[in-house]
Amino acid sequence: MDKILTFAVPCYNSAAYMDHCVETLLTAGEDIEIILVDDGSPDNCGAICDEYAAGDERIKVIHKENGGLSSARNAALEIVTGDYIGFVDSDDWAELDMFEYLLSGIQRHHADIAVCGMTEVYSDDLKEIGWDEELVLNLEQAIKALLEPGPMENYVCNKLWKRELFQTIRFPVRCNYEDIATTYRLFEKADSIVCLPLCKYFYLQRSDSIVG
Repeated sequence: MDKILTFAVPCYNSAAYMDHCVETLLTAGEDIEIILVDDGSPDNCGAICDEYAAGDERIKVIHKENGGLSSARNAALEIVTGDYIGFVDSDDWAELDMFEYLLSGIQRHHADIAVCGMTEVYSDDLKEIGWDEELVLNLEQAIKALLEPGPMENYVCNKLWKRELFQTIRFPVRCNYEDIATTYRLFEKADSIVCLPLCKYFYLQRSDSIVG
């Protein structure tokens, strides 16, 4: 049976952070699915994924050979059933009402994509990136916002996406900064994008991550 929301969570070398990530997603309600993708992780991620799936029917697990972040997200996209998709990295976390906040923005403005502000989490500091007010953008405005300095980053993780946008689009495999190659293509398929001011996604800055 189709769900309203699907959360796709690639897991690799993040066992120490997974509980915090998954527990926040489980509060999003009953009509959700969470797809945990164990991307051949050498740590305990796979066992943690199985433990969560055994205890909650809303959780599905994919175990696969390591292929990188894009490959893991693409694997989740092959089995997604939600009307809307949120991507969450397993070392990050969302505020408890983040996806309700994004979904309400989509429904209020009949948009295909909703974006919220995000907080970059450093070892000794927090940096909030967001808008001062609620905005609804058409394609031209959204692409311009992607290209110019400002809060509209290429990250897929602080956004909620209508599932149909991914019918012919996947993330490029074995490519760093894969969001840059994907976000604008998804924007091109959307009629409108709503930008919401509150910072609801927490992006952990790790020295051992891809970006680090």
